[in-house]
Amino acid sequence: MSWKVAGTSAEHFRYRYRRPFAGEKASALRSSWDTLTQREREILKLIAEGHKNKDIADLLCISVKTVEKHRANLMEKLGLHNVAALTALAAEKGLITK
Repeated sequence: MSWKVAGTSAEHFRYRYRRPFAGEKASALRSSWDTLTQREREILKLIAEGHKNKDIADLLCISVKTVEKHRANLMEKLGLHNVAALTALAAEKGLITK
């Protein structure tokens, strides 16, 4: 995929900010995507589109705390540590367009 974030490929972000556990295989990284709920994917899309927590909460009629919890769950499940990495992954998975 040729999608870039600040001149860096999505793959670079995914593996640079992902801290694998000892003995963890690369296939475990790919399968983490399958553990996301529909709501987490929806929130990932909105984060990647640049929406703030308050905006997402208003759009989905949920509390800001709930959005924050979903964001934390996303980062934990995917092993990512910043919004740029989440955005790169969302683009790679086709949730957002270039």
